[in-house]
Amino acid sequence: MNRTKKIIIRLTKREQDKLNEYVQDYKDPETGQKGNVSAYLRNCAFSLIHHPDEISQEIRKVKTQMRKVKVQSDVILKKAKESDIYEMDIVRLEKDLKAAEKAMYSMEAAFDRFRDSLEE
Repeated sequence: MNRTKKIIIRLTKREQDKLNEYVQDYKDPETGQKGNVSAYLRNCAFSLIHHPDEISQEIRKVKTQMRKVKVQSDVILKKAKESDIYEMDIVRLEKDLKAAEKAMYSMEAAFDRFRDSLEE
C-alpha cells in the first residue's frame, strides 16, 4: 500500500517509552512485521473502538461463551461426583471451577463497565 501522508505526534520521553513497550510485541496483520510504530498507531486509530456497537456485539458473544463454559463445567463436576474418582480430585476440580467462575464474573463485570463507558 502506498502510504505517503504523515502526521507528527509529540510525546514525552515517558510516553515514547510506554508506546515502544506496547509496540514491541505488536505484529502488523498486513505485513507480519513486528515493532512497527506506524502500523500499531494505524491499528489503534482504525480499530473497533470507533464502533461501539460492534464492540458490544463482541462482548455479548464472549459473555455467551463464558456462560456455556460455566454450564459445561457444572456438568463435568456432576459426572465426576457420580463416577469412581478420588475425593481429592473432586475437591481440586471444584476449587478450579470456582476460580474459573469467579474469573468469569469478574470479566463479565469488566465487559459491562467497558460497554457502559462507550455509551457515555
